[in-house]
Amino acid sequence: MDLAGIGAVAAPVVALIAIPATVLAVRWQVKAALRSAEATHRAGLAQAEATYRAAVDTSRAAHEQWRMSLRRDAYAAFLSALGKAAHSADDFDGNSTRSVVECSASLLGRVGEIRDALAVVELEGPAEASAAAEASADRFSDWQRTMARCADYLGGLDFLEGLRTAEGGFPAGAATPGTNARAALTRLEGLLRERPAGTEATRELRAAREAFANALGACPGVRPAHAAALLGSLRPAGEGPYGMRLLSKLSERRLAFWQARTEFLSAAHTALAIDATLRRQPSTED
Repeated sequence: MDLAGIGAVAAPVVALIAIPATVLAVRWQVKAALRSAEATHRAGLAQAEATYRAAVDTSRAAHEQWRMSLRRDAYAAFLSALGKAAHSADDFDGNSTRSVVECSASLLGRVGEIRDALAVVELEGPAEASAAAEASADRFSDWQRTMARCADYLGGLDFLEGLRTAEGGFPAGAATPGTNARAALTRLEGLLRERPAGTEATRELRAAREAFANALGACPGVRPAHAAALLGSLRPAGEGPYGMRLLSKLSERRLAFWQARTEFLSAAHTALAIDATLRRQPSTED
């Protein structure tokens, strides 16, 4: 066989041998491309996850900062309301009825502001700070109510004195409302002086108290709060002057208020410190 024949026979054989090699090379190329694509995909997923985590951490930090800012503002507003309310009684003078009445009105006017600020603190929390804030508001209300009692008592005394002055022109022994009230009061005070400490009120004493209440109620222009305060001030002699006991109670109420405010301030510091610590902690989400 000549060379041309041999070449004609060998060419198909060589072509057949080359086909598997070509297929194998193509497979290697496909596998390499797939591995590269998979690596690129994994790298993309990792990058996307890292970007997502960074966005979540940033969002969480911004949210915690926002929450802490809201709490700080709520605490500051509540403390400001407490301070303004307390300082409205800076000019208190227990020897002046006008001063006591004005301070009582000032304290009463601040109760609503304190309660409004308290509501925001209760919304923002946490429970410890809310409880301390509520205690502060309650102690202020105690102080305000005691100041009101003192104002009513002094107002009642001023009313009796004004009645005495207004009736000064009547003939001695005339049965005027003021005279009747003073006579009933004198009778009641005498029975109270005779009453031993710690004993039950006698029927005579109860009747004398009712007689004074009726006589006082018949006085023109008397305020129910003043009459109630005067009746409430009448105690056995051994209990000491009512006015002095009221002033002592006022001092106690004021001190209890400032102590409660200090406790709220401590609770607020603790809550804000916890918020700041949590905000600095890294995310633990998968």
